[in-house]
Amino acid sequence: MRRLAAAVGTSTSAIYSLFGGKPALIEAVVDQAVDSLTASMRGVAPSSDPQDDLFAIGTAYRSWALDHRDLYAVMFGSQMVPVPGRETTVQSLMQIGLGPLVASLTRLREQGRLREADLFTVAGSLWSSMHGIVDLEHGILAHLLPAPTRDAIFRAHMAAMTRGWVLDPDATEARTAEARTAEARTAEAEIDDVDRAGADGASAGSR
Repeated sequence: MRRLAAAVGTSTSAIYSLFGGKPALIEAVVDQAVDSLTASMRGVAPSSDPQDDLFAIGTAYRSWALDHRDLYAVMFGSQMVPVPGRETTVQSLMQIGLGPLVASLTRLREQGRLREADLFTVAGSLWSSMHGIVDLEHGILAHLLPAPTRDAIFRAHMAAMTRGWVLDPDATEARTAEARTAEARTAEAEIDDVDRAGADGASAGSR
């Protein structure tokens, strides 16, 4: 607390009078981090292609983490362990990470471009993978690799990650065509069955 007071040019007593102690101070910093990340994620406007939006969401997440290293460290450090009194903040963080992803995934499903799976399962998978590479870059990769290399790794990772869940448009069209062909064949078979039944009935009546 003394180092903090010296850094901001105040006294420890002033900090204690504002926050009451270190736990409340950390709580305030975490709340500020949540608000800041929320604003960054909400700044990603939906585009015409929800798959592109997944990439934009990941990029916004990464940019915030790299631009706010101290807030990121506090947010995803030991202070975020769910303990009594921390549930609301943890839930807010989950909403920040999963909410935008679920919205884009919902649009992909409506377009028939998402593999069959529970939306929150897919969103959780994407967020875990996205957060993992951001966390590595926030730590060890920042000391081992130059920025252009880290950028390339991130783009490749995001592309591979989305390909795992999002169907290729050509494959989607082919699957739709196959489904329509199968429906047509089923309808033709049903008509043939009706025709045969009618013919058999007519034949039996003539006898």
